[in-house]
Amino acid sequence: MLDLSTLSNSAGALALGIVAWAGGCYVAAPTIGERLVSNGGEVLRCETSLRTRTYAAINEAVAAAPKPAPLPDVGKTFKNTFGMMFGGLQHGGEFMDRYGSQIEKFGHRLGEPVREKAAQAQRDYEEVVGRLRRAGELQLNTAGSACSCMARAALNSPQTRSSIAWHIGTFGMVTDPPLTDWQAAIHRPENAAQCRGGS
Repeated sequence: MLDLSTLSNSAGALALGIVAWAGGCYVAAPTIGERLVSNGGEVLRCETSLRTRTYAAINEAVAAAPKPAPLPDVGKTFKNTFGMMFGGLQHGGEFMDRYGSQIEKFGHRLGEPVREKAAQAQRDYEEVVGRLRRAGELQLNTAGSACSCMARAALNSPQTRSSIAWHIGTFGMVTDPPLTDWQAAIHRPENAAQCRGGS
């Protein structure tokens, strides 16, 4: 004959065991997740990806910076203009041979203000490019720590913890994100905002 008291005690013990197992899996999830991320090389993969994207962003920003127009040699342009005007006239060649260098010097003096503005524009452009490259270098130098921080943030999220707990609790039969795509979990916008100041 079936003893119902034994059955109810067994069901209670089973339920208690399931609750204890689920709780243990949830508590162990961050540690197991950290090992999965570490052993899978996910932080290094994140760092490589971040560096590649940062290099591309730096080059794109530098290419987008407006370059100053090249300044023609005003003195030679002035001399060539005089040469075209007088070169075909009688004694024009002699005139240009004799006064050409003085005309060129005069052209240089006339073009001095324009040349100074062009030089300032070139200095401004170089300063902009320098600032862009320095900002990019700072991001490149902090890629490793940013990725470590983003990985920790991903591991500490409730969604990740639950997914890892399900994975452990079902002996690997349930594998949901982020376990199927750690990089997407690490690079979530909220993690990037938390670890890289929103960049």
